[in-house]
Amino acid sequence: MKIKVLFLVCIVLLLINILYVSAESECKNINFDGLRIKGDLKDYLIKVNVAPEEDLEVKELKIVNKIDEDLPVIVEVNLYNIDKDQNVETIKLDSVEINARDFKKFNFTLKVPKGIDENERYNLQVKVYENREEPKNCDEKNTMININSKYKSGFFKRLIGWFGNII
Repeated sequence: MKIKVLFLVCIVLLLINILYVSAESECKNINFDGLRIKGDLKDYLIKVNVAPEEDLEVKELKIVNKIDEDLPVIVEVNLYNIDKDQNVETIKLDSVEINARDFKKFNFTLKVPKGIDENERYNLQVKVYENREEPKNCDEKNTMININSKYKSGFFKRLIGWFGNII
């Protein structure tokens, strides 16, 4: 009996999570097939472990237009605080044209703010959507980012890397 109740509670929590995530998505009810962020977001990040005041770098992010029409798109990169449900930093590119059945690559550098709460959880989110009054195509991806002063560049980081190679 307890297992059935636990199972039902898990199902309900899962459904609530799915509904919450889809309600928060700016891409809900929009075609995900026309515009795609190619691959896993982590593949484009230079590093996922950063310290406050360091740069989060996204390199060669590939966005694909899979339809037979040129698309004006907007690309947003957000450092998002999961615990507070808010954006911390945002970069937004004005409209960029991606030709029909083609792709473009983008580079972003987002500075992690000084004084950011290192005990909270953060996501790096990338959204791409049509720059039209009623967009039909959209995609978004996110990945966890670890923010901690111990990742600060310099001697300490090199020392940790050196000992990590020995172990």
